[in-house]
Amino acid sequence: MQFAEINRAPRAASLLWSVVAHLLAGVLLASLVVLQRSRPVVVPPAKGEKMEAVRVEPVTLPPSQKQAGLLVSQKKSQKIVRQVQTPGESTTGLVALRQEARRATAAIVENFKFRTTYGFSPYPKYELAFQTTGQIPIISADQLPPRFEQYVIVEVTIDSQGSVADARITAGEVDNKIASTLLMAIRQFKYRPATREGIPIPSQCDLVIHIPT
Repeated sequence: MQFAEINRAPRAASLLWSVVAHLLAGVLLASLVVLQRSRPVVVPPAKGEKMEAVRVEPVTLPPSQKQAGLLVSQKKSQKIVRQVQTPGESTTGLVALRQEARRATAAIVENFKFRTTYGFSPYPKYELAFQTTGQIPIISADQLPPRFEQYVIVEVTIDSQGSVADARITAGEVDNKIASTLLMAIRQFKYRPATREGIPIPSQCDLVIHIPT
């Protein structure tokens, strides 16, 4: 009985197909990262809110003949924004901040989902806001009807300085006095603001509070 010698050297065709497959996988992953980074995050307005234009300060460039047309177009666009704004500076500013915080929070969530799915974080890099000071007020059962129990969700809007710009109850029902006490305490909270590439940005978070606390 004779045994034929087997050539164990890798075949050129198999090696070539393996290289091509790895290159295609690398290109696909790189394309996914680019799309994830460049895709805009569209957040629909919450119930009861209306879409509105948000004033963005134009970039001031050194005056020159080439930039004259650009400056004129910036001034025109700024006038258009003023025309569509609703009356009430403070209310409009709060709504605009809330919308900006909602968009930033959606981007943070998308970034977190990508990191947990693929094991790394695409650029830009986000960091969540976290609370540094403040405490939920104590609401005892004596202040409530007998056997009353409720979970309340409070939407907290945090500005880029880490202060609570807005707090409102989005789910759950409690007495107006208790709701006022709860929201007054939450508005005194301080946070280290969320960041995008190290730059502070507004964001939102939901606090789930059990009543009685």
